[in-house]
Amino acid sequence: MVDLLSRMLVIITAAEARENRLRSVEDLIPSSKHLKDIGISFDQALVWVNCIKEVAQKERIDERTAAWKLADMLRSFKDLCGLEKAIQQTTQQLAMLNMAIIFIKWPV
Repeated sequence: MVDLLSRMLVIITAAEARENRLRSVEDLIPSSKHLKDIGISFDQALVWVNCIKEVAQKERIDERTAAWKLADMLRSFKDLCGLEKAIQQTTQQLAMLNMAIIFIKWPV
């Protein structure tokens, strides 16, 4: 009987420990599901975590601030690429206008 009670106590203690571990990460479950739904694996997420850590280290800031800074850097880069494309298109339009002006001025 004592042996049975001690086994039950071990099982209950192990179950409580598992439950406590689950509670400690419970708030991560929706985020993990979202990452899985968009096709991002844990390994890919770790790459971004490492980038955040690098920014935090280089800038000597906390990791949360580094995450926001990295997101801003990516947005700025996207905007910069958009500007670069607009400059290329405008350059092409100017070249076409120059050709049209030359054609109009060309003596017939």
